[in-house]
Amino acid sequence: MHPRFAHVAMEIARTLGLCFLRANFIVSSLRKNFDIHFWCKVLTYLRRVIRKNVYRYGGHPFDLINQNRPVHLWRMATPSEELVLHCQFQRCSQDEIPKITVQDVLYGNVKPQGKFEFLSWKSRIPPYYSYVTSCEIREQKTAATKRKRSTM
Repeated sequence: MHPRFAHVAMEIARTLGLCFLRANFIVSSLRKNFDIHFWCKVLTYLRRVIRKNVYRYGGHPFDLINQNRPVHLWRMATPSEELVLHCQFQRCSQDEIPKITVQDVLYGNVKPQGKFEFLSWKSRIPPYYSYVTSCEIREQKTAATKRKRSTM
């Protein structure tokens, strides 16, 4: 691995709190796109999402979801759309697993609207649990302010 990739990978791991499950949230997308610029973009995105959630909602996104509190993300492909994660749960049956992945949603490969579920992570070892997240996409409201004109 090139030293720059190793450095960015370590920064991503630190940003995610060195947690195995957290790292699996994004590792598959990094594996598919071996481009240093993309990795840096993901690192910048993660830092921004964490900073916004800590500032606005009082906690790290992964801690919030573990407390069954909503987590607010922004799609990398369409920053004007807010992705609100409501809860995460595990499923055993392959029949109930959504085809949409977290990467599809974040990077804009699919454009679901409203409330839906996506596959967060799938275990590669027995008992092969899949982790599904219930969420919704909301259009962000722009805060346009109008100035009153003086009538004098």
